[in-house]
Amino acid sequence: MRRPWSFREWAGAHPLRADSVLAAAILLTISAVVLGAGPLPSTGGLLAFLAAGALGVLPVALRRHAPYAAVAVACLALVVSATTEAGPPTPSVSMLVVAYTSAAHLPVRAAVASMVALGVTSAGVLLAERLPAGELVGNAVAGGLALLVSFFV
Repeated sequence: MRRPWSFREWAGAHPLRADSVLAAAILLTISAVVLGAGPLPSTGGLLAFLAAGALGVLPVALRRHAPYAAVAVACLALVVSATTEAGPPTPSVSMLVVAYTSAAHLPVRAAVASMVALGVTSAGVLLAERLPAGELVGNAVAGGLALLVSFFV
């Protein structure tokens, strides 16, 4: 008798496809929430919004196929997202997914290096926003804890 189809087995056999499906689901979900909450950001319209969102979830699609590239693209996407404000907040989700994947699949030194790269990029973007001190500390603590939890889970 034939076994029923299993997403877990399919995802294990086709990691790039499975991670691309996950990235598309993240993009669609976050975009739907942002678009449902109000008008598009004024920078570039719907096409720019979706392109920036796609850049933001690209690290999720690459995470098991090319983990080092996923870390680099996650850092780049966060900087682009913070400077243009054109797309949905997909880089934040991607950073958490990439931090988890780095810890789970890379050697210890490479995983720690990727965590440092993600943390430094996140801190740099946060400092560049020039928030009031209380907000800055709150966001830094929340972001730092989220990355650490993703790394150690």
